[in-house]
Amino acid sequence: MTNEQLIARIRAGEDEAENMLALWQRNKGFIAKMAKRYQGYAEMDDLMQEGYLGLCEAVRHYEADQGASFIHYAAFWIQQVMRRYIDNCSGVVRLPVHAREWISKYNKAVREYRQYYGESPTEAALCSLLGVGREKLHVIQESVQMGQIRSLSEPTVGEDDLTLSDTVASGEDLEADVMQALDRENMKRELWIAVNELPGDLSTVIRVRYQEGKTHKAVGQILGVSRNRAAQLEKDALRKLRLLGKSKKFRCYYEEYLSAAPIRHVGVERFLNTWTSEVEREALRQLEGTRRGDRWIKHIVRRAAREGAEVPEELEI
Repeated sequence: MTNEQLIARIRAGEDEAENMLALWQRNKGFIAKMAKRYQGYAEMDDLMQEGYLGLCEAVRHYEADQGASFIHYAAFWIQQVMRRYIDNCSGVVRLPVHAREWISKYNKAVREYRQYYGESPTEAALCSLLGVGREKLHVIQESVQMGQIRSLSEPTVGEDDLTLSDTVASGEDLEADVMQALDRENMKRELWIAVNELPGDLSTVIRVRYQEGKTHKAVGQILGVSRNRAAQLEKDALRKLRLLGKSKKFRCYYEEYLSAAPIRHVGVERFLNTWTSEVEREALRQLEGTRRGDRWIKHIVRRAAREGAEVPEELEI
């Protein structure tokens, strides 16, 4: 039974499903050949399904009295349906049909030129091969770049369970983050060991002030002393922590991570008046042993307390 006879039965309503299946089986090879033209833009199975829809449209519109064979008439509908599917679904960025045609011509011209001459074509050569001006060529090249955009959820070649997003390098430096976390833990451990070794009520003052966040007045009430005495005890504790024998173990952490925090910027005008840079000024504070000279140790204690420093049971007072 010919295509035209099958179409006549379908149009007449005689066993439409069976006759449509027979028509599909009869022309399946022809549709597969057409689908191979667009195999680089979409999956073969999807193109075959679109080919079946195009075949149905051809049956709906075919007129035998026009003198054209069905297979030639159906080729137009099958091609249109496949192209429409590619335009709507095949790429991340939707490109019009005419743009895809120019992309195909451009890629073919570049490929053949490289095969023949062994190098990439110049703009002048491309304009000559495609028969376009430089402005039109630039538009085509932009379309080529847009057509190369891929989705991050697209599977990689040969790995169905691996997508492009899995292959993108992270901006995080995991090694540096891990090392810094270990340094912080060591810093907190060394610090609280030094605090535990402070004599008398000095250790209690530091813990109540920085771990519990109490005021000098509250510290005084806990120790049974005045507010001023509590403040003086805190100064004594910080001064002892700054002594080289105690601070050498954790001072390096301050210099690595926290040293920039207490340094105040010195402008050009102030520098011309004092001839002292911000680094020199900070060094003088520490050497003079002033109230601000205790700032670096306060930074470490506050940092350790803020991050929830845990003291080993054998070190607790």
